[in-house]
Amino acid sequence: LTCGIGVVELESAFSLNKIRHLCMTELTCGIGVVELESAFSLNKIRHLCMTELTCGIGVVELESAFSLNKIHHLCMTELTCGKGVVELESAFSLNKIHHLCMTELTCGIGVVELKSV
Repeated sequence: LTCGIGVVELESAFSLNKIRHLCMTELTCGIGVVELESAFSLNKIRHLCMTELTCGIGVVELESAFSLNKIHHLCMTELTCGKGVVELESAFSLNKIHHLCMTELTCGIGVVELKSV
């Protein structure tokens, strides 16, 4: 985890080598909360990708100064734009959220919460 990243809380049993590059390829039951309170530059969060979300994930919050217009590859059926808070409460099957990747985040997004069952 690079310095100046802000606050990263991972309530999990993951070892650090599994979360290097801020990339979680597997998130399993009861992970708790992952919070990224950041003023990241783009290249530091380029690899923030969740390719698999399974049951009991809890909440992922991105509290930042980022903007909606450059969230690429956010592959959900709906993304509510123009609000300070975007909530995606998902009962989706795994193949629908398989490509949940934020490759670019720029200023102004507010809070993104991902609640997955």
